[in-house]
Amino acid sequence: MKTPRRAAVLGAGVMGSQLAALLAGSGLKVELFDIPGPDPKEPEKITKEALKKLKAQKPSPFFHSFQLENIRPGSLGHHLERLKEVDWVLEAAPENLKTKQELFAKISGYLVEDAIFSSNTSSLSVAKLGEVLPEKLRRRFFITHFFNPPRYLRLLELLPHPETDVKASTPFLWFLDRHLGKSIVPVKDTPAFVANRIGIFALLDALALAAEYKFSPSQVDHLTGPLIGRPKSATFRTADLVGLDTVMAVVKIVREGAADDPRIDRFTPPPILQALFSSGKLGEKTGAGFYRKQGDKIEEADENLNYAERKRLQTSLLAQAGAEEDLVKRVRMLFAALDDPGGAFVSRHLISVAGYAAALEGKICDRPGQIDDALRWGFGWQMGPLELAKAVNCDLLSKAASKFSLPAPTLPEKIESGEPGPILLPAKPEKVVAENKEAALLDAGNGVAVLVFHSKLNVIGAGILSLAQQALEKVKSDFDALVIANDPQVEAFSAGANLAWLLMAASEGDFDEIALMIKKFQSVTEGMSNAAFPVVAAPFGLTLGGGCEICLAATRRVAHRELYIGLVETGVGLLPAGGGTTRMAEQIARWAKGGMLLPHLKTVFENVGLAKVSTSADEALAMGYLQPEDLVVPNRGRLVAAALSQARLLADAGTPAIASEKIRVAGKNGLAAIETFLYLMRESKMITEHDVTVGRSLAKVLCGGEVPGEPEVPRRHLLDSEAEEFLRLVGMRQTQERMAHLLKTGKPLRN
Repeated sequence: MKTPRRAAVLGAGVMGSQLAALLAGSGLKVELFDIPGPDPKEPEKITKEALKKLKAQKPSPFFHSFQLENIRPGSLGHHLERLKEVDWVLEAAPENLKTKQELFAKISGYLVEDAIFSSNTSSLSVAKLGEVLPEKLRRRFFITHFFNPPRYLRLLELLPHPETDVKASTPFLWFLDRHLGKSIVPVKDTPAFVANRIGIFALLDALALAAEYKFSPSQVDHLTGPLIGRPKSATFRTADLVGLDTVMAVVKIVREGAADDPRIDRFTPPPILQALFSSGKLGEKTGAGFYRKQGDKIEEADENLNYAERKRLQTSLLAQAGAEEDLVKRVRMLFAALDDPGGAFVSRHLISVAGYAAALEGKICDRPGQIDDALRWGFGWQMGPLELAKAVNCDLLSKAASKFSLPAPTLPEKIESGEPGPILLPAKPEKVVAENKEAALLDAGNGVAVLVFHSKLNVIGAGILSLAQQALEKVKSDFDALVIANDPQVEAFSAGANLAWLLMAASEGDFDEIALMIKKFQSVTEGMSNAAFPVVAAPFGLTLGGGCEICLAATRRVAHRELYIGLVETGVGLLPAGGGTTRMAEQIARWAKGGMLLPHLKTVFENVGLAKVSTSADEALAMGYLQPEDLVVPNRGRLVAAALSQARLLADAGTPAIASEKIRVAGKNGLAAIETFLYLMRESKMITEHDVTVGRSLAKVLCGGEVPGEPEVPRRHLLDSEAEEFLRLVGMRQTQERMAHLLKTGKPLRN
C-alpha cells in the first residue's frame, strides 16, 4: 500500500462533500460520487450541486478557492471505472448498515490491488461492514471516522478490520497524520467508538440534570460551555448543530449494541428530546430544535415545546467563576459551592462524565489518555473529562460525590496524551532559562531555545517584549537558534499587542511611554531580523497585529495550516508600528523584483488597510505574510517539533540573511494612486473619513513619503515614519473610541 495521490469519496452529502474538499485541499485529485441525477444526460448533477454549495460555504471547507478544481464530479451509476485510477476510496454514505454494504458490494470489484478502502461511519461495526468485502479487500479496510467539519476538527478515530494488514498500511497512516493533519485516536469496535460515546453521554446527563434542576436550555449552556472549558455551543446548541436525529441515532446504537454499558440508564431519551424529535424539530437543519431564530432574536423551547425568550442564569458564584481565567481554579470554585444550584449542577455533571469515562477505560480504547484526546480534538473541550477531574482535586470530587450520593470516579493513575509533539508548558524547572509573568525562555535541547508567551490570548505587552530582548542576548551567547512557539493547545499564537494598556496610556496622554513601547517593539523585531542566528516563528490560529509583526521579522516561519494571520491595526484606527508596515513595504519591493511597484502596492494596501485576515496558510502566502521558503505543517500537534527541527537545520546551514538596509518604495506616484483609491472608497461610502485619515498614514509609510520616482530609502526612515504616524493616530479621539469599543464589545467601530 502506498501514500495516496488520487482518492474517491462515495457520497456527496454534507460530510462527503466536505471530505472531498479536505482531500483536495491536501493536494489529492478527488473523484466525488453520488447516486445518478434524474436527468440521464447529466448523471453527475447531484455532485455538481454539492460542489456549488461547497464553493459558497462559510467558513470555507477549502484552504484556497482554487482547490475546488481538484474535485471531479461523478455518478455511481456511470463512472465507477474511475475507481481503478485511485489509491484510496473513502465511503461517506448514509449511516445505515444495509445501505453501506450494498454500496461496498457494488464497488469492490473496481478497486486496484493496493488501494485503501475506508468507511467514515460514526458508529457501525467494522467487522459487520466488512462481511460483504472480498478477503483481499478486507486486508486494506479501515474505519476512518472524521469529525464535522473535517477541515477544522483534528480528531480522526481509526479502526482497522480484524484482517487488515496494519503494518503494510504504514504509508496510509503516515498520510493521515502528516499530510491530512489528523490527530489519530485508535478505537475499539464498540458502539459509537470514543468521542461520540462519551460526548452523547455528557449531553444526555446534562439534559437529565436540566429537568431535575428546572434549568432552561440557555441556562444549561451557560453552565456547560466555556465556564467548564467546553465550546460556546455547550450542550443544547451542540445538539441542534449536530441534529437531534443524529443524537437519537447514537442513543439507539448504544442502547442496542452495548447492553453492558455502565450507565445504560442515561441512554434513554429525556421527554423533551423525544418530543422535539417526534415533532420533526431536529435543530438547525429544520430551523428549530432546542432553539429557534425569530428575526434577530433567538428563542428557546420549554418542556411543552413552546418557544420564548432565553432565560439568563446570573448569580454571584457564576460571576466570580466567570472572571477567573484558569479553568481548573474556575471549576474548583464551583465544586466548593455545592449549595448553589449552579455549583451543584456542574459538580454532579462533571463527576458523572468522569466516572463514565473511567468506567470505559480499556473497553473503548487502549489508554485513558485517548479518551481525553478524543474529547479535546473532536468536541473542542479544553481538557478531557479524566484530566480535568484529576486536576480539580480528588478530595473535592469525593466530597461532592458524597453529598449527592454518587460514586466517586475511580481515576486512572496515569493519563498520558497522545499529542505527538512536545508540550511546552508547564516546563520542567531545569528547562526554564528565564521567565516573567507574560513569557518564558526554555531550553529545548540540541542548542535551541524556545520563547513562549503565556499572557491571555498571548497578547504582547511589556513583559513579552522585555523577555524577547533578553532572549536575543541569551541565544547569542548560549544557543544556536531561537524558536518562538506558543502552546498549540491555545486558540491564538498571539491576538496582537496589549490594546487595553495602549488605550489607558493614550487616554492619560502618556505618549512618551507609548513611544518607548514602539521603540522597544521595533528593537525586538529588528533584532530578530538582524540576529546572527536563525529565529523561527511557529504561528497557528489567530496571529494578529503585533503577533503577525513578530512572525514577519523571523528568519523563517513554520506555520500550522489553520493560520488566521493579518496586520489588523487599521481596524482600531492605527497602523502596524512594530516594524510591520516597513516589512510590508519590503514585501512590495520583493514581489516587484525590480519591475512595477504599483500593482503590488495596491495588494498590500488593501490587505493591511482593510485589516484582512487570511483564512488559511495558503491565503497567508498569497497575502505576503508567509514566504515560499516557509514550511506549512498540517498536524498542529507536530508544529513545535517541526519548528525545532527547522531551527536546528538553519543553524547547521550557516548564518541567516540580514535585513536589507534600503527598501525601494513607490513615492509620490504610489501616494497619488492610493489617494484615488481612498477617494473612490469614500465617495461610495465604503469607508469613513477617519478610515481615509488612517489610510493616508499607512500610505505615507508604505510609499516612503513624498519622494520622486521609485527610490531606495533607508530602512530606518520607514521605521521612524511608522512610529511617528502611529503616535499621531493614537492621540486622535476617533481612534481611542475605536479601541474602547473593540475592548468592550469585541467588534470594530466604524466612526
